[in-house]
Amino acid sequence: IDFELETSVYSSGAPVKGTMICVIEKVQPARQVILRLCGEEYCSWTEGRGDSKRVYTGRREIVAQESIVWAEDNYKMQPGVFRFPFSFTLPPSCPPSFAEGIGHIKYYVFAKILAPWVWDTSVETTLPLNVLPDPQMFLAEAASKPPYPGQLTFSPGCLCSAGPITLTVKADLNSSCVSYGQVIQVHTDVENRSTRKIKSSSVFIRRRTTFTTADGRTRNTVVTLAELKSQSLGIPAKTNHSEAFTVTVPGSLNINGTACNVAHFIVFEVDPSCSKKQQVQIEIVC
Repeated sequence: IDFELETSVYSSGAPVKGTMICVIEKVQPARQVILRLCGEEYCSWTEGRGDSKRVYTGRREIVAQESIVWAEDNYKMQPGVFRFPFSFTLPPSCPPSFAEGIGHIKYYVFAKILAPWVWDTSVETTLPLNVLPDPQMFLAEAASKPPYPGQLTFSPGCLCSAGPITLTVKADLNSSCVSYGQVIQVHTDVENRSTRKIKSSSVFIRRRTTFTTADGRTRNTVVTLAELKSQSLGIPAKTNHSEAFTVTVPGSLNINGTACNVAHFIVFEVDPSCSKKQQVQIEIVC
């Protein structure tokens, strides 16, 4: 079994058209030839050990369309080359393809020559599809977010007896919408009123994925997509420091799914000598 497709990349709401090709070298017991367009969100992880070990799973069927392209009463496919054109349609609001660690969003065309009897062997294969979001979905996702804040300030207060630190981050953006390859200027300010040196500071673009099971249990994973370290050798005690970073938006997409939800952030982080790392972040829509 093989496939010919009109394209290798699809967007939500787009038609999936092509031809399934079956090469039969000898008489094949067959009841039907079935084609399906399938899509699902899925996540699974394990918690605990021994008797307390439990597996948590989340799954949502995004699309399941089926077409019977061949059927004969004599349950036999004669030798030859069979070509079966097909046409399916992706849902207009389906999330894009995605895979990370314990979860994925996958789309594929499934083909099966269904055997007529249990002692016969069915033949099946799958063809993965790459689905990207519709631009209108991207704009709707951005519109659902709070207005771009301009800048954010975080004052954790007195981190230790050394004194307080205040962090401020601002990105040169007109909105929270950003696109792949876009260059962003990120301006940072640190007010170090403590008596300790801040060892380092960095700006990151991070992706946070929230996986959700059927019963509402969640697990988060965070991946750093881009990192820029400060050019300074640290920020001395009782000193203010300002610095600009130039970051490029990586190729990653926001996903507003059920089992898999993906968000992105510009993160400014400092590493004080007397406390755990502190950060302030701005959410962006990629």
